[in-house]
Amino acid sequence: MGRVGDQPWERVGKEPSDTPFDSVVLLEGEHGSPCYPFLNAGALVTTDALLAGREPKLAPYLDSHGNLQNEPKFSLGTYFHQCAIEMSTEQLARAGRSLEALPWAPKVISPLHARRINALMMTCGHYDGSGEFAFQVGLPSKSGVDGGLLIIAPNIASIAIWSLGLDSYGNSKAGRTTSYARLRHAGFEIA
Repeated sequence: MGRVGDQPWERVGKEPSDTPFDSVVLLEGEHGSPCYPFLNAGALVTTDALLAGREPKLAPYLDSHGNLQNEPKFSLGTYFHQCAIEMSTEQLARAGRSLEALPWAPKVISPLHARRINALMMTCGHYDGSGEFAFQVGLPSKSGVDGGLLIIAPNIASIAIWSLGLDSYGNSKAGRTTSYARLRHAGFEIA
């Protein structure tokens, strides 16, 4: 993200929604500009922006609104490769260290970008279930449709949980429940 500056924010918003992560209806209302980068369409536009330079149904629509700079097939291929990255729970937790703001954490992104990513994780990290998770836990987090869940406790820890079985929003059902219990046990006040 540091390489392309603020350019992706001209093409992807920063606001949460109450629409499923794979909704075309939301994209139609926004005239091809996804409301945040964790939606399928938002991730696709962000991937396109990072390709230096441009879900199958979403790419042609984004392209028709001029929001892809590369051929849709190329952007989709790169997006699908990113979606297929394999990590262990420990690797996911370690990857989250760069967002914690600890002095000894890896410095792979700037503090400005870490702050922005944490803000988006807090407001949009659980798709249309983000408000409930933020209300219950109050920490930046990102759930994925693969069952992974990353929680950032700024200046304290990066927590990863992996559990299959998704709730109606596409978030890890057991991961969310487990995170509530584990955070309470660790001394966090959870609603």
